[in-house]
Amino acid sequence: VVQQDNYRGGFLAAHYLLHAGCRALAWIGPIGKFSPTRERYAGAVAALAEAGLPPPLIVGAAVPHAQLRECLDTLLSDPHRPDGLLAFTLAGAKAVGSIAKERGLDLERRTRMVGWVVEECFQQEYAPLFAGRKPPPAVVWSAQACATTALDRLERLGKGQTSMTLRVHLPVRIEGAKAS
Repeated sequence: VVQQDNYRGGFLAAHYLLHAGCRALAWIGPIGKFSPTRERYAGAVAALAEAGLPPPLIVGAAVPHAQLRECLDTLLSDPHRPDGLLAFTLAGAKAVGSIAKERGLDLERRTRMVGWVVEECFQQEYAPLFAGRKPPPAVVWSAQACATTALDRLERLGKGQTSMTLRVHLPVRIEGAKAS
């Protein structure tokens, strides 16, 4: 298996929000259906635990994408809303982006967000979700590196150079974050 390092990505995202001053985080979207989301959630929970904080509030985990916006609208209208959002799906980021635009929410001030997107899609798919405003930081990983690594592993396997089944985690990083 060759995939992005989901656990580290969740940890980095929560850690970034914590260092930005956030103390109450919300997880937007599903957790349990697929292992990548479980791993991302586990990383976020670990970063919060390390800081002595409770797990993030879970918003919209069991709702269809069409109803996610309604859940987020309710969350973001609450004056006691979380100050950090982990939006690890494009649908979640899109909903946050449109609500922020409608309400004039600055995603760099009172309520911050970290998204998740393939590095090669950051500018084409993620940034436009925020209507010309600076996009919030996102955890990124390279699809090209994933494909190259997978092909390399297959070639080695075909040549008999490896007999072990491995799980390769590609590095992730936060894109669009201010230098600290």
